[in-house]
Amino acid sequence: VADEVRSLASRTQESTDDIQKMISKLQQIAQQASTMMQQGQQQAEGSVSQTQDVLDSLQDISGSVTTVQDQSHQIATSTEQQTVVAEDINSSLNAIN
Repeated sequence: VADEVRSLASRTQESTDDIQKMISKLQQIAQQASTMMQQGQQQAEGSVSQTQDVLDSLQDISGSVTTVQDQSHQIATSTEQQTVVAEDINSSLNAIN
């Protein structure tokens, strides 16, 4: 009976050691998963920040395009007015001659 008890105790110790190794391995894997999740979160936050920067830049570009359009319209209006004045001057000069 004593041999059986020793054998059972030995197997119990081996099983306990195996279980402890499994738990240790699971803890290691869980830690790696946690680290990877944190890295993923940091990358996602970086992507959000970069996307916001791109959006801000596009809004700046849109504002600049609107300004250029307004200035082009003003130039076109001024050119039309100068053309009318030039035609009036030309008509006046022709009338004098």
